[in-house]
Amino acid sequence: MTLWSLVAGAAVTGVSLLLRPPPAMVARVRWGVQRTARRPSRSRAPRLVMLLGVLGGAALVIDLPAFLASLAAVGIAVFAWTRWTSERERAAVGRSRSEVAASLDLLAAEIRAGVVPRTALAGVAGDLVALAPVVAALDAGSEPVVALRVAARRAGAEALGDVAAAWSLAERSGVPLVRVLERLAVTVRDDVELSREVRAESAPARATGRLMALLPVLGLGLGAGLGSEPLVVLTRTVLGAGCLLLGAVLACVGAAWIDRVADAAERPA
Repeated sequence: MTLWSLVAGAAVTGVSLLLRPPPAMVARVRWGVQRTARRPSRSRAPRLVMLLGVLGGAALVIDLPAFLASLAAVGIAVFAWTRWTSERERAAVGRSRSEVAASLDLLAAEIRAGVVPRTALAGVAGDLVALAPVVAALDAGSEPVVALRVAARRAGAEALGDVAAAWSLAERSGVPLVRVLERLAVTVRDDVELSREVRAESAPARATGRLMALLPVLGLGLGAGLGSEPLVVLTRTVLGAGCLLLGAVLACVGAAWIDRVADAAERPA
């Protein structure tokens, strides 16, 4: 029996142990007994160690350089997808904040023109995507304060919570709602302008991080242009594949760290 056969047998045994259901689950399914109380979850560290061992054994059996190179490619693809989705979410939050700031000016103008506050809120919210939960809550029969608090739970619409507090204060104390909304609109508009300036200042840092992450790709192209074969070294040798995986991890960590610092700076106080 060769060493590769032993490694393959160990890998198959590990997979069978990982996929084997617990005896308690087998008994419940066989006898039709349902669990009445949820037990505290056990630590997953042993299974994680076994899974890593299985992956390592599979890598030795299959092809270690190809496995490491494939792992690096999959990791880079997943990281790029998460960065793209987070960028879309960041842009959506910025649009929501701008829409909320504009809605306060429109709402104050409608109420000052003599429109009933509830009707004015429904009309303004019907034209803006960020205030769609307000329309749904008002159609369901909720009070404006409740509808505004529900809408304030969405990212980028946090200022609606202040609007709900101002609305509740105006109903209890009789303070003119228009004056409160106008002052609140000025505050929210200033916050939106400040966040835009911070986002514009942090954009070069984000771009620099992504450029630094892409520089190794340019280096590979330069090496190929000089007549060497960097892809062969990185995908067909153990040392090259290990360097490729380590470089991909470091590049992704660096870009993620820069994005995290920029997100912390752009987050409103």
